[in-house]
Amino acid sequence: MSRALELVERLSQRWRLRGGGNPGFDAAVDDVVDYLESGGFSRAGEVTVVEGPLTLQPRAWDVEAASLELLQPHQELLHSFEETPTLVAKYSRPTPEEGVIGDLVDVGGGEHEEDYEGLTVEGRIVLGRGHIAELFEQAVVRRGALGVVSDRLRKEEFRQRYPSMVLAGKLPFPDGDTGEVPNGWGLKISPSTADRLRDLLREGKARVRVRLSASFFESSQRGVVAKIRGATHPQEKIVLVSHLDNNAPGANNNASGVATHAELARLLATAIAEGRLEPPSRSLVFLIGVEHELSKRWLDELDGDANEAVAMINADMTGADTDKTGGIYRLERLPDPTMSHAREPEFQTQLDERSGWGFRPLDIDPYPGHYLGSLIWLVAQQTAAESGRPILSSPFEGGSDHDDFLSRRVPAVLSWYWEDPFLSTNLDTPDKVSPESMRFVAQVNGLAALQLASASTAASAELVGVLRDEAARRLRLELEAGRGGLLKAASADSAGGLAAALADERMRMELWGDWYQQAIEALIELPVDPVSEKQRMELLAAGAEAKAAYAVGMEQLEALVGDLNPTSEEP
Repeated sequence: MSRALELVERLSQRWRLRGGGNPGFDAAVDDVVDYLESGGFSRAGEVTVVEGPLTLQPRAWDVEAASLELLQPHQELLHSFEETPTLVAKYSRPTPEEGVIGDLVDVGGGEHEEDYEGLTVEGRIVLGRGHIAELFEQAVVRRGALGVVSDRLRKEEFRQRYPSMVLAGKLPFPDGDTGEVPNGWGLKISPSTADRLRDLLREGKARVRVRLSASFFESSQRGVVAKIRGATHPQEKIVLVSHLDNNAPGANNNASGVATHAELARLLATAIAEGRLEPPSRSLVFLIGVEHELSKRWLDELDGDANEAVAMINADMTGADTDKTGGIYRLERLPDPTMSHAREPEFQTQLDERSGWGFRPLDIDPYPGHYLGSLIWLVAQQTAAESGRPILSSPFEGGSDHDDFLSRRVPAVLSWYWEDPFLSTNLDTPDKVSPESMRFVAQVNGLAALQLASASTAASAELVGVLRDEAARRLRLELEAGRGGLLKAASADSAGGLAAALADERMRMELWGDWYQQAIEALIELPVDPVSEKQRMELLAAGAEAKAAYAVGMEQLEALVGDLNPTSEEP
C-alpha cells in the first residue's frame, strides 16, 4: 500500500473543507481522479467527476493565510496557518490586511453569561476554553469583542498528553435568516500556547495581533464516481464509499479511507484487465466525495442504471497506526435490536459494547435483519487470523455515509479503526497512518465486495451456518442477561417490577427471533442467479427454526419467573 500512502500524504496537504467547494477540496478530487486513471483503473472501469450545487452551506469558504502574534510584553509569532492548519475556525471573516491588534482578556470557559461578570471585552480579543461557536456568540455577537481564541480539546486529559494539539473549530455561517452575523473570527490554539498567554495575563497585560485572509465565494460540490460494470447484472450494485471532506486536512480522517478504496479500485480494475480476476457479475461502485451528500445524491439521481444497491461498505478512518492512536479495527454492524433496546450496562452482553464514538439512532425501528454484517465479519476474522491483527465487532452507532444507505433500507456497514485521539486536529498527520492498517481494510472490504458481487448459491449455504451459530450465541447471551435482569427485579420485591421485566424480555426475544429469521431469509437474494426452490425452502425453514429457538428461550425465562414467584399469574 505504499502507493496509497503517497495519496494520503498528498491529500493531507489540502484543506478538504467539510461540504466541499473550496480549492483544496476540488484539488483533492483531481488528485483522486489522477490516482485512479494513472494507476490503470480505466482499463476495466469508468471514472466520472460529478458536480452539483453546494448543500451544506450557501457559499464556499476558504482561508489563505493567518497568524497569531504576541506584541506585548514581547514580540513572538505564536501560531501560523502554514504550521497549524487547524488554527482558523471555519467561516471566520477576514481581518484587514494589516491585521487587528487588541488586548487579550481571559474569560475562563467563556460559554456562559457568568463568565463575563466584571469583565470588559468590547474591542478586545477574548481567550477561552469553551466551544468556539458559543464563545463567539457570547463575546463577539453579544459583547462586541474583535474575535475569540480557544484552546478547547475533545477531552481534558489531552491537554497534558498532547500540549501542542489544536482541535478544529467552526463558527456560524455569516448569512443567517435574520441578517448577517457580526464580523469577527475565531482561532484555535494549543494548550501550551494558551497556558503561556494565561501566565502573561496573570503577570500583567498581553497584547496580540491577528492577521487572517479568508473569503466566501460561489462554488459547486464535486465528487468522484468510479464504476466497474457488472458482467451479467450491472444494474445491481455493491457500493464502496469513503468521504473526502473533513474539518481539518486530516490524514487518517479520512485521506486514509479514500486512499484505501482508491487503491482497492485500482487493483481490482488492473487484475480484471490483465485477466487475473473474473469481472464481477454485479457492478462495483466507488463513491468519493462529501460525506453523506454524495451518497444521498447518488441514491437519488446519479447513476445511469437503476440504482439497485445490494449492499454498501463504508471506509472511514482506515489507516490508523494503532501503536500511536491506541485504536483497534472495528466492524460496525447493521442496526439490530440493541439500537433501541440496549440493556442496562450491568447486563449488556459482550457483543454490545459501543465504541464510544456516539450513538445516532435511525428512524427505522426495528431494523430488518440481514446477513451483510455476518459476511463481512467472517471475512475480517479470516483475514485477521493470517496477520494476528486484533479486531472487534461493534453494534451500530452511525454518524457516517452508511447512515444514508441504511435509511433507504440498503444494508450497510462501517469498516474503521477507533479510537483516534488525533481526530480533527493538527496532529492527524501521515506519520500516524499505517500502510498495513490500510491493507487490512482493503482486503476485508475488497474480498467481501467481490463475494457480494459474484455470489453463488454455495455462498448462501455457507452463510446460513454462520448465521445459525450467531443466532445460537446471541440466544445464550440474551438468556444469561435476561436471567440476571429478572433476578434483580425479583430481589426488589415488586410484583409489578418483575412483570415489567418479563415483558421487556419477551419483547427482546421476539425482536431477536424476527431479526435472525429475516437475516437468514435474506440469503435467498444473495446469489446472482436465483436459488433453487429446494434451497429457498431450506432457507425459509432455517429462518423459522432460528425464530422458534428464541420462543423456547422465552419459555425458559417465563419458567424462571414462575419459580421466583409461584403465586403470581403470568402477565
